[in-house]
Amino acid sequence: MYDINNVFTHTYSAGTDADLYQTITADAASSNLIDLDKTNIKLGAGKPMFIIAKVGTLFATTVSMEIRMQTDTDSAFGTVLKDYLLGRWAVAQLTAGALLLNIPMPVMQYQRYVRLYFNMFTNATAGTLFAALADSPEEAALQVDHVEAAS
Repeated sequence: MYDINNVFTHTYSAGTDADLYQTITADAASSNLIDLDKTNIKLGAGKPMFIIAKVGTLFATTVSMEIRMQTDTDSAFGTVLKDYLLGRWAVAQLTAGALLLNIPMPVMQYQRYVRLYFNMFTNATAGTLFAALADSPEEAALQVDHVEAAS
């Protein structure tokens, strides 16, 4: 189950499901960060949280996209104390509905703020992505394998 406060790509505009998807055409941070103090999420204690990321609309004209998780004590992410590679996918894998991430949160030292960062290997002309923390994985979904970082 998703909580709107745990959606990295949420930006309110029309009050529809489209608000949950972020358009990504160049390198960018997620439109929303998660304040672990305010959401009362206890990472590493008890049941794991899962990172879910899925493509909304087809990505076009990019070579590949990489998703990184970043954590910092500063909400402006001026220092990015931890930066963790979650995966990299080729454009052929970035099709509508593709489930990119459906994994438990990485075991690492988390600071107060957590966000995702999207690296585009050549800018895209289109593409949207949904990314969130959830209390369980997506059910009965086929996850897309990531590609090696050098490709």
